[in-house]
Amino acid sequence: MNIETTENKKKIVYDIFDIFYDKEDINFKENADIIIKDKIYYKGYVKDYKDNHDLKIKLYHILEKETGYSSKWGILTGSKPQKLYRIKGEKLKEEYLVDDSKIDIMKKIDTIQKNYQIDKDGYNLYINIPFCPSRCDYCSYPTIVYKKNDYRKEYLEYIIKELKTLPVNKFQTIYIGGGTPSSLSHSDLEILLKEIDKFEFSEFTFEAGREDTIDKEKLDILKNHNVTRISINPQTFNKKVIESLNRIQDNDRLIELYDYAKDKFIVNMDFIIGLRKDDFIENLKIIEELKPNNVTFHTLSIKSGSKFYESNDRFKEEKKNADRILNFAKGKLKELSYNPYYLYRQKEILSNLENIGFELNNTASIYNIIINEEYANIIGIGMNANSKFTNNKKLRMDKNYRDYKKI
Repeated sequence: MNIETTENKKKIVYDIFDIFYDKEDINFKENADIIIKDKIYYKGYVKDYKDNHDLKIKLYHILEKETGYSSKWGILTGSKPQKLYRIKGEKLKEEYLVDDSKIDIMKKIDTIQKNYQIDKDGYNLYINIPFCPSRCDYCSYPTIVYKKNDYRKEYLEYIIKELKTLPVNKFQTIYIGGGTPSSLSHSDLEILLKEIDKFEFSEFTFEAGREDTIDKEKLDILKNHNVTRISINPQTFNKKVIESLNRIQDNDRLIELYDYAKDKFIVNMDFIIGLRKDDFIENLKIIEELKPNNVTFHTLSIKSGSKFYESNDRFKEEKKNADRILNFAKGKLKELSYNPYYLYRQKEILSNLENIGFELNNTASIYNIIINEEYANIIGIGMNANSKFTNNKKLRMDKNYRDYKKI
């Protein structure tokens, strides 16, 4: 679709077109198919609009009719719709064209979140470990493949230095993410966790995301240092899909490690909706068998920096199926007595959908609630880590290791 518009309207216009068209199909140029200036000029007719919000609604209806597609999120394009729900409630249907099904799930999440105590004046700590043994094709994060550049020991020294200079030593939650934090060696993991032992905390989460970086000894180390929660993230149990992603994963060993961990930690498992040729049936069968405490469904987001994006892979068929698969997966988890407790959205996400986390038997991650609802202060340390404070101040560390080392 070719679009002509003014510079100050470009982002607004792009956000709505992005709901209906692939990024590569949206072009801004003069003498285009649709002209958006003081009015909307399209196919021989003219539409007035009152303000930017009204412009979004008018464009949405034009493109809905043009493409035959309707987004259940309507014109809502922000990453944290739950925050807007707390302000607008069911008015989201009228003002943002949000479908009843999305309003219902946000209402449920709001109810669940109120069951958890959050210290809104307190602090939370995020530590980024950006290393991975290989780079999965869907990944867009600034990670370091340590088999090529093994800076793990050196990086750990910078992390320890940052930990020693933190202005507080009491946290509601601590979260070590990445990357793949479990790619640290046993000895380096001990060094990091001993430094964290000096802090007070209520919840401590460690991403042990990839099976090929975990063993029972590492799980014992985590337990001995008071880690309370871990993520073991298959993303999918479909072997053919795994092989296509440049990902190494032994499903039988992953399940064996899960069985070893489940009595030691609250365990989350991540899955990606929309991977090519993944009908998701196998994943749901294994979820029903294993019953992890938490399950997170991430709808595939094809972002700049991923191999999917670089290869211009369109995923048109997956885009058509993602909504159906996600709804089916949500329904299955409801049958299994899981409750949705947080959601967020990303740009370039398939079918304009969402990522959503579920908990079983009141085991929700306080950190996940805090970071997605921005309820409390988060101090982020390490390459590409974010700090966010309730006074609206934010700080992002450098995205690449070279610049991070200069700090």
